[in-house]
Amino acid sequence: MEEGKIVVLVPEEKTFKVNRLKFRGFKDTEFKGPLSDCSYLALWYYNNKNIHAKNLIINIHGNYHITYPNPAHLTVEFIDGQNNTGKLHMSWNDLTQSFYEQTLSFGRKKKKSKTKKNKKKLKSKSKK
Repeated sequence: MEEGKIVVLVPEEKTFKVNRLKFRGFKDTEFKGPLSDCSYLALWYYNNKNIHAKNLIINIHGNYHITYPNPAHLTVEFIDGQNNTGKLHMSWNDLTQSFYEQTLSFGRKKKKSKTKKNKKKLKSKSKK
């Protein structure tokens, strides 16, 4: 008699809650279509971060935006119990119809202003 092992994937219903938080006066309610469906974000988290998570909370900071030179993205935070991903930048892929985590290069930073250093003038001693 032969023996073997296989992995069986059984569908499981997962739950999640969404907090749409204001950031710089904007909330993520201004777009329509697949980007407004947060189930795509939950699906990404369960498939890529923690398949065993329960009671996922998704915090969306602001709305879909562009930080030059980076592509358009949502700033999202995933919390499940004690685990917190911190803020992630999630972009939409039209070809696969799914979100992906965007590694952002640094955006434009403010230039530091140069302050002029006061140069001490050498006082010449007058000869008496």
